Amino acid sequence: MSAELLRRAAETLRSSAGLASEGPWQIGPDADGEITLLGPDLGDPDEHNPDDTCYVALVHPPVATALAAWLDATAEVADANDASDGFDLDAVDDTHRAAVATARAILREEETQ
Repeated sequence: MSAELLRRAAETLRSSAGLASEGPWQIGPDADGEITLLGPDLGDPDEHNPDDTCYVALVHPPVATALAAWLDATAEVADANDASDGFDLDAVDDTHRAAVATARAILREEETQ
């Protein structure tokens, strides 16, 4: 696996996300009743940032499938480490922290103490 490949992909995601509107986003009917992406202002779809569409296209279904596989693999490691509690984030590497942060972002859940 190439570190350069991973860094290019990370930069592509970071760059595209940086141009897109802040969330939360949702889908809903536009003025004509068509389902469309609604940005954080939930305003007129014609006024949306065109970079939002580029971002959505970048994060297409194969990206979601790959992310899901990574989260499943990380969950398997957590199960193997401690069947009842997963892993202690203070004792694991940045990869596991990133997986947990990604899962929380997907679910729009805050860290609980």
